[in-house]
Amino acid sequence: MVNLPRLGTNKMKIIKANFFLSILIWLILSKNSLAYLDPGTGSLIIQSTIAAVAGAFYTIKLYWFQIRKFISKVLNKKRNID
Repeated sequence: MVNLPRLGTNKMKIIKANFFLSILIWLILSKNSLAYLDPGTGSLIIQSTIAAVAGAFYTIKLYWFQIRKFISKVLNKKRNID
């Protein structure tokens, strides 16, 4: 087994930041692809949007009691301060 030297956490963060920055620049500066988007692609986008909204509502439903409890604590603290 080969022991590779470990990079420091700061150096690793810099490498990750440079990588994501280079990808971002590449995406921004890329030319038009002149791609054809068929109806199936539009359907996929609509389905993904509906699924994301449904998932968000379901997540809110699951944690509704905790969310309500948190909001009531915040509002009660404001009332006690005034």
